[in-house]
Amino acid sequence: MTPNRRSVPIACALALGFFAVAVAAAQDSDLARLFPHVAPVESPGDTQLCQLPLTEEVLRATRPDLSDLRLVEADGTLVPTMLDRAAVRWPSGGPPESMAITPEAVERSRDGTAGTVREEMTFRLPEVTLPEGAVWTLTLESGVAEFVHSTTVLAEDGAVLREGSVFRLGSPLRERLEVALPDPAPGKVYTLRLEGQGTEHLGPLLRLVAGPMADRSTELSLPLEIVSQTDADGETIVELVRPSGIVPSQLVFDTDTPFFSQEVEVYDLREGRAPEPIAEGAIFRAEGAGSGLSLPARRGTGERLRVVLARGDSPALENLSVTAVTERPALFFTCRAGQRLLYGGGRANPPRFDTQRFAGTAIGEQIARGNLSEASLGSSTPNPTFDDGPALGALLRAGSPVERKLFRSVAPLEVDGAREGVSRLVPNAALIAHGAPDLADLRVVDAEGRQWPYVRAPGQEELVVPLEVERDDLENGKSRYRLSVPEGELLLDRVRLQTPAGFVRRRFTARLVADDDELVPGLGDQLRGELQRDPGDDAPIEVQLGLGYGAVELVVDNGNDAPLELEAEGVLRAPILYLLAPDGRYEALVGADLPRAEYEVSHALDLVLATEVVDAELGSVTPNPAWEPPPVAPRFSASQIAVWVVLLLAVLVLGILTFRAARGPSAAAASPDGENSATDADSDDETPAAPEADDEGPEKPPGD
Repeated sequence: MTPNRRSVPIACALALGFFAVAVAAAQDSDLARLFPHVAPVESPGDTQLCQLPLTEEVLRATRPDLSDLRLVEADGTLVPTMLDRAAVRWPSGGPPESMAITPEAVERSRDGTAGTVREEMTFRLPEVTLPEGAVWTLTLESGVAEFVHSTTVLAEDGAVLREGSVFRLGSPLRERLEVALPDPAPGKVYTLRLEGQGTEHLGPLLRLVAGPMADRSTELSLPLEIVSQTDADGETIVELVRPSGIVPSQLVFDTDTPFFSQEVEVYDLREGRAPEPIAEGAIFRAEGAGSGLSLPARRGTGERLRVVLARGDSPALENLSVTAVTERPALFFTCRAGQRLLYGGGRANPPRFDTQRFAGTAIGEQIARGNLSEASLGSSTPNPTFDDGPALGALLRAGSPVERKLFRSVAPLEVDGAREGVSRLVPNAALIAHGAPDLADLRVVDAEGRQWPYVRAPGQEELVVPLEVERDDLENGKSRYRLSVPEGELLLDRVRLQTPAGFVRRRFTARLVADDDELVPGLGDQLRGELQRDPGDDAPIEVQLGLGYGAVELVVDNGNDAPLELEAEGVLRAPILYLLAPDGRYEALVGADLPRAEYEVSHALDLVLATEVVDAELGSVTPNPAWEPPPVAPRFSASQIAVWVVLLLAVLVLGILTFRAARGPSAAAASPDGENSATDADSDDETPAAPEADDEGPEKPPGD
């Protein structure tokens, strides 16, 4: 088997107390063995405060919260540090971040021959001093619906300082209305020139917005690897690998396509979780109007990103690439010779240094923005003392044994390459069909019959299974299709129908059909709708179901058209399970009347989901030879019991009514006026009297 490894950081959010104690003890006794990488720190000098910007190599190997890195002295003792993520915060009590301004002079003109308009507005910056590194951005507010204007920022002497463009485009709305000013000096005078096509001036209101100066030394721009790209149904779906410690604050797109506008949605993909949206907006490029190719992103911690671009009927973007922009974090500490940086592995708890209290305070900002000496990292090497055993070794414990005879079905299960002791088990259709709902009865056992724990992820996996199709053409111009799963009864979320017909518009009715529907009629709801396919569309026709367990009967109204030739597959939702067990061969047992399995590791879900995961290999489901049927009456479904109860009540009521109807006329005929009822009753109760015996007794025969 080829394991499907995921380059995912190992977790350190230790939810279980015993595991946290074990790791803490390991940190105290042998800190270095928790980290797989080590790099020497080349210090600018001793006994002085310095900074160490973290490199791309370090960020790719550490967790998003950077908890799995430590700075140590030559003798292995910890160095207290302050971690700063280069996030500039506006100081409390400082100057306003936004204010409206009034131009000192405004000039407007039109060139009817060229069809252009021009505006020049001269304004003065307020007499306020911004924090170090901050600048003013001029924001325009205009009531014009659509426009594209070039911008020129002029100095007081008329020198050109900056050129660019502002625009507003509709359907969908895309706009850029900001003009960066190069120098925030108090009282400085600028002139903004706007030029564009048309006859309408923008007449904008001007607002100054203060923000941090873009400092390239505190930013990292890292290209993200594209692992897959698909184009279907008017969308381009791209999946990207997000390196562990890289948490993008912005995504920048690039393409060779010169003219486009596409809506974009970005999702964070985390193991065992549903995709979480972290960015949305539009990217575009239009000659003469500039381009907008970046999106701000919210924090994501998954190992991959999914980008969905709505392109409609346009072709996919050419040579698409995506770059992650993130703030470069840095460590601040007292430099000494012989210091080393230990990092990676994800096995360390977050440090609790008193120096970290400075982060986010005025003192911390002064330290981070100060002109401190900068240390650097030497070449990283593997840490020879790193413990490469399973990260979740404390959780890899077999549970109590189970009785195999209780389970109707069994499937082999193999775990191979689970270096951290966690494997991902996605059930197949047969296992789900033979198990209890939601696989509550599932037990994973080893050769000795001991069960091994697993946890359930919050999300579910979509499982696609082929369906058997049986068609019966009815006399009323309709066709009945029975769609069934070969493995048994399953709860289908929807079915996908494929047909050679290029255009379909037919009404249908769907209902649930149990396997024993010939004996007991089903009570399930019916679903009505229309099968639709437009000309030229070869995508499957989807029918949403959610009716219940069993086969599906689909009745299609053909009208005067020929019946459809259908192939079908079903889509169901399967639970995602994570098994905590070492490499080896196991068995998955299902089909027992048991309560849902509960294990301690369910309280450490985040810990388990953050480990490196491989896929376990599940074999075919077969009857369990050790199964012993319980000595109980056969079980019936709720619908079957309900039908039988209704039928029995109907028989009972009918019998009572029949008895009363049969008895009533005979009673009336025997006693039409009811006068002799008592006498009749008395005579009915009388019995013939026995003959009285003589006192002398029976007569003796002669001769006695």
